[in-house]
Formats: sequence, C-alpha cells, structure tokens
Amino acid sequence: MKKFVILFLCAITFQLKAQFVFQKVIGNANSSFARDVIQLQDTNYLITGASSGYGDYTANAFLMKIDQQGNHMWTKNFGGSNADWAMQLVEESDNSIVFAGYTNSFGNGGYDIWVVKTDENGNVIWSKTYGGSDWDFGYSIIKTIDNNYLIAGETYSYGSGNNDAFLLKINQSGDSLWMKTYGESDLDLAREVVTLPDGKFVFTGTKRSPAQNYTDIWVVKTDDLGNMEWEQTYGSPLNDEGHSLVLAQNLTDFIIGGTVDTMPSKKIDQYYFKIDAYGSEICSSIYGGPENETTHDVCERYNGNGYIAGMTLSYGTGFGDMIVYYPGSNCLWTGGPTLGTVDRDEAWSIKETLDSGYIVVGETEYGPGYTNIYAIKAGPTLYIDPNLVTYFDISATEEITSFHFTIYPNPASDKIQLDFGNTSGKKLLEIYDLSGKLCQSGSSNLNRVEVEVSGLNAGIYFVKTMVEETGISTTQKLVIRHQE
Repeated sequence: MKKFVILFLCAITFQLKAQFVFQKVIGNANSSFARDVIQLQDTNYLITGASSGYGDYTANAFLMKIDQQGNHMWTKNFGGSNADWAMQLVEESDNSIVFAGYTNSFGNGGYDIWVVKTDENGNVIWSKTYGGSDWDFGYSIIKTIDNNYLIAGETYSYGSGNNDAFLLKINQSGDSLWMKTYGESDLDLAREVVTLPDGKFVFTGTKRSPAQNYTDIWVVKTDDLGNMEWEQTYGSPLNDEGHSLVLAQNLTDFIIGGTVDTMPSKKIDQYYFKIDAYGSEICSSIYGGPENETTHDVCERYNGNGYIAGMTLSYGTGFGDMIVYYPGSNCLWTGGPTLGTVDRDEAWSIKETLDSGYIVVGETEYGPGYTNIYAIKAGPTLYIDPNLVTYFDISATEEITSFHFTIYPNPASDKIQLDFGNTSGKKLLEIYDLSGKLCQSGSSNLNRVEVEVSGLNAGIYFVKTMVEETGISTTQKLVIRHQE
C-alpha cells in the first residue's frame, strides 16, 4: 500500500477570501496517471500525464483543464499507437502550453525525448522528438531567461555510460540549440532542473559511479551553455535517489527531495535537505515509518517551510493515502495530516495556488478504472472532507457525481443502517479500519440495508460502497463506540 507525501512553495501573502476545495477521481475502465499540474494565468488548472482511456488502450499523453472548482473543461490527448508520456509542463505569457516527456510512437529509437507546444485550448502548434537509436527520456522542462526551453532527463543513445543525464536546449520553434551529457560509465540521470537568475542551471538526479555498487542523490551546476561547474553527491551508504529540486526564495540556496536507504533496516525513507550555492549541505532530515516511503515533488512555502509529495507505506487510512509533511526552515518535521482514499494513492506533483492553498495530483486505484487521476485542492490548513469526492469519466462528456448514502446511527455500537436513497442496482459494501485492513464485506440490491458491526473493535472505520453496474463508489467515515 502506497501513499502521498508532500512539500511545496506557498504564496507570499495570505489572502483572506473564500477558497474552493475538491477531490476529483478522473478515469474510465482503463488506466490514467497524472504527473504534473500548474495553475494557469486564468486561475484554472492544467494537468498532464498519460492515459490508456482514449480508445487504442496504449498510453497517450494528455492535457486536461479543470476550473477552480475541479469541474472538467476540456481534455486533449497526444501520441501514436505506442506508449507516449507527458511528464512536466509550462505555460507561456501568451497562454500557450509546452510539455516534455517521451514517446515510443515517433522518432529515431525505441523511446525519444518528446516536446509538444499547443495553444491555450490544447491544439498542437508543433511537436518535436529528439534522440538517437537507443532510448531517451525527457523528465523536466523549464523556460530559460533568454526565452527558450531546457529539458532534462536520461539518454541511452549518447554519453559515456550505460545511461547518462542530459540537458537539451531548444528554441521557441523546437529547434535544438545544444545538448550536453553528464555522467560516467554507469547509471546517471537527471530528474528535475531549475534556472538561476544569471542564466545558469542546476539539476538533481541519481548517480552510480563504477567504483561503487550503490546509487547517490546527485546535484550538478552548469553554466548557461551546459558546461559543468560543480557536482556533489548526497545520501546514505546504500541506494539513494534524487527526485525533485527547487530554488529557494533567497535565490542562492536549493531544496531537494529524494529517497534514502536507511540502516540497518534497509527500508526506503524520504530525504529532504537544503544546500547552498556551492553544494554544501545546510540541513537535512529523513522522514519515514516502519515501511517504505518515496518522494516525487518538493517546494518551499513563503515562510521558509516546505511540503513534500510522494508515497508512504507506513501511514494513512487505507491501502494508500496522501500524507502531508511540512518541514521547517531547519528541515525538521513540523507536522502534517494524512489524506486519501481507502485504496492505493500516490502523489506526483504539488503546487501552491493563488489563494494560498495547494493542489496536488497523482493517481489512485479508487474509482472507475484500474488506476485513475487523483486531484485534490485544499486550503492552507490542508484539511479536506474525506466524503467530498466526485468522479469524471474521461470517455464521457459530463461528470458523474458520486452517489450519496447515509449511515445511522453514527457513532454506532452494534448495528448500522445504510440508506442509499433512490440509487438503484447492486451495491457492494466494504468496511476498512484505519490501517486499510478489510474488516467486513457484503452486497445488497436493497436501498436500505442493516449491517451488524458489534464484532468491530471501538474506533474509526471507513465504509466503502460501490454500484456494481457503474463502478461508481463513495466512502464515509464510521465511528464505533461500544457501551461500557
């Protein structure tokens, strides 16, 4: 069971106005995955990733626009007959969109770096591939200070090793300006890149040198032409990976998120640390429980604290939940709630919003498909009602709102009544405890069902119901209190 964990940069001023909050599960009978989200200049949101829900059952990249309340506005898909993924996106001042990823449908080799530019409505302006005869993947894209684009990732076609990190600079038309590779003869890759005020670049990723059997978190600084100025590695004596990097508000330090293997248990934990302009570590912390965790995204808040987004096997209410960590300016853990469904959830991207809240996207196994897009918008307190979940079928033209049911009494001691109102069809019923363990299950065609719960220990549970014919499900909290 996996979960989200989070870190992000928030607004510099707290705006005291009404905030929209929502949880959206978006998918159909196939699989959909979100990899990045941004808030657009028009205050709506754009999500990107890949989905097999568009007819040919192979992964196609997509752009999906939703409004401030999470209502679907439009979706556009991109790609060919094989696997095509969008990993990160940027918005231009003219509202056009550029995303980077990789494709197995076009280009020179098995996989190629892929960059697509669209207008504000998702219509393609140009689509370009880059790479050699082997595999090449784009993971991160940024706008450079000279109004061009820089892509970071890994290449098996070029460089000195099995796979090497690369930086690729292209112009506004998608024409290649230069490409540089980094690494030795073993494993090297870049996950995320940022630009500095002087036009130089810093990226983080993972490096394994030929002299050792384990990987390290890797940070590289280059000049504006991609020539390396310095490199540093960080982590434990075992396998470590760098996943996300942001430039701090002081414009000299960097915040990095990754994972480390901790001794002696050899389990994977989240690793959050800060470095200065020369790569020297300022502070660091390891976050984790008895099971494995990982990190996909980090960012810094206005007060110097952060959020870290990823997944955890240690905490939560179901088979996977979002868990929100917000480290202080000294990297130490300062708290954070858990969010998510009773199924497996995983966060991939988190951004601050203009109302001083946050939006996070990833995927969940809760909902109509095998894997579904999961988008959560919450305020600065990070609280969201677990019952506030709606569904959108990406193969349909309108949203399907989760059906409602009532539990009473709640709290309960021996029996509960489930009232489904006018919802027709066979209902599948499941009750989970806080650890995600399935405690009871059953089914009924009735619209009012009595369920015996006297065998459950006192505590908090989640009742999940699903209409078998449609796959639409919803979950509510149940409190068991036995009389003394």
